[in-house]
Amino acid sequence: PTSGLAIGEVLREAAEHTGLPVMVTETSAKDTVEGRARWMFETVTAVRRLRQEGVRVIGYTWFPLFTMLDWEYRTGRKPIQDYLLHLGLYEARYNAAGVLERYPTSLVAQYRQIQAEPMPDIQSA
Repeated sequence: PTSGLAIGEVLREAAEHTGLPVMVTETSAKDTVEGRARWMFETVTAVRRLRQEGVRVIGYTWFPLFTMLDWEYRTGRKPIQDYLLHLGLYEARYNAAGVLERYPTSLVAQYRQIQAEPMPDIQSA
């Protein structure tokens, strides 16, 4: 991903262009857990800053919650585990029996902490 500042500018432009509230409905990062943690911090920080500036950002959602399959799986010929995209708060991998197992990453605690802290009120412009 780029930086959380970039998403802030996109949100600002969308809100100004439409005159409507905006919401981050899907954000994640195709990165390591540490990279995803950085992206989460930067994007949530951008949302907080925008609300303090009066931009009506009314929500934030991390998507996907779990590891997901890349769209290329539909036409690919590799083993299914080669198409796992680790974007979520929980990661998944196939065990020796071929069962997909999910396990939490440190992002779960980070996201819970973010959810526990109230967002700043949207300031009047």
